[in-house]
Amino acid sequence: GTTDGVATSLARTIEGLTRAGDGTLAIRDQGFDDQIEALGLSIDRFERRLAQREELLIERFARLETLINGLQAQGSFLATAFSNSRS
Repeated sequence: GTTDGVATSLARTIEGLTRAGDGTLAIRDQGFDDQIEALGLSIDRFERRLAQREELLIERFARLETLINGLQAQGSFLATAFSNSRS
């Protein structure tokens, strides 16, 4: 039988690694692209959830601020009423 030389064997190995479309490196490159795309989608979903959470917290803060203002107004009214009743 004919035995391939080292250069021929090396060329076949390199060709298997670098072949476009179905070579080892092309497959790994596609895998990395898929992972990058999945991570991008995950980041987008997280950013949307974070924006929704921010809106919720802003609404809660506004309601609490309104409540505090109302309680302060009641406190002022009661303080005035109490001081007027003692006069």
